[in-house]
Amino acid sequence: MKTLKSINASVTASLYSVWFVVVITMAAEFSPGLKNWLKSLTGHHWVSKSWLTIAVFILMFCVYYFMSGDASENKIQKRLMRLNVSIILGVLLILGFYLWHY
Repeated sequence: MKTLKSINASVTASLYSVWFVVVITMAAEFSPGLKNWLKSLTGHHWVSKSWLTIAVFILMFCVYYFMSGDASENKIQKRLMRLNVSIILGVLLILGFYLWHY
């Protein structure tokens, strides 16, 4: 049961992480202040986004692991499908954004 709970929390944390990257990537391009703040954290905005994404993943993993109820294989399969769709949409959004932006 703990394995299913860990898998569910990992998939859910991954969903949040994917959308965090998409949103912060686009937001940083529109907001020089945000991009400069990210640069100030580690020296480069990409590195800062990576560390913040890891933090989002760890935070959301803990929240879903300790706060959610039991996980089922059916629930995990649905979340995995959402994760796959989110990854594809996220890639397309970032690619489209950069093609449009530049």
